[in-house]
Amino acid sequence: MNTSISTFMKVALTVTVIVACLFMVGYKLVDDETDAYKDIVEAQKSHEIFD
Repeated sequence: MNTSISTFMKVALTVTVIVACLFMVGYKLVDDETDAYKDIVEAQKSHEIFD
């Protein structure tokens, strides 16, 4: 019984670490794209395209 609990905890920890890493990478990608889009919108607003 202790072996199965130990194995389950190892798998759970591994899955948690993998999900956390994927979340951090995804968050970074979205943040970078948002910053790039923000720069484009601000550049267009400064050229009065949206008037």
